[in-house]
Amino acid sequence: MGMVRVTRVVQAHLTASQTACVVNMGSAVALTGLPNRVLYAKTKAAILSFTRTLAADWLDDGIRMNCVTPAVVNTPWQAKAITNAPDGARRPGR
Repeated sequence: MGMVRVTRVVQAHLTASQTACVVNMGSAVALTGLPNRVLYAKTKAAILSFTRTLAADWLDDGIRMNCVTPAVVNTPWQAKAITNAPDGARRPGR
């Protein structure tokens, strides 16, 4: 709900701006199915839908809405997931 609340608070400032642009951070998981990721995927899909809906709602106000949906990002959590994955899921050389 953080994105919703922040966006609501800044809406008037965005509308007043000549170059308003919002960039939300999502995930490629919003577009694909992955095992054991239902809650994460649900929240990322909500961010994507929220962004697309506001893009349509605020089009006439000149506010651009964007959602970045990266795939795997090299983080300690991701490295641990790869290390603990079954052998068939590991990439060669890792």
